[in-house]
Amino acid sequence: MILGNVSEIQKKISLIFTNTDWSDPAWGTWSSPDGSVEFNIGSEEQIDSIALHVRANKSVVPMIVQLALQNGWQALDGSTESFSERSDNPTKGFQEWCRFRDETVNESS
Repeated sequence: MILGNVSEIQKKISLIFTNTDWSDPAWGTWSSPDGSVEFNIGSEEQIDSIALHVRANKSVVPMIVQLALQNGWQALDGSTESFSERSDNPTKGFQEWCRFRDETVNESS
């Protein structure tokens, strides 16, 4: 399924993630005090998938859900293997990762 062309996808992402840097058209970067999200849309003119590289706190999860719902897309959370926009708890994957991180840091201390 084609999601749109490069400029359409960039605009849709930028509506939610304002001030995303598209200086590399295939790789948008959004930054805020809460962290960053990188959007890998690839170099093809027609985009069929987007990979998000999230390095932020859980405040970005509702933005990701909004992006998916607003555009009729699905947001697969790789850590839970569920679709965030369909989940009762879309931050579950983030919470589980934080729990793992905290246990790992505590064990190594």
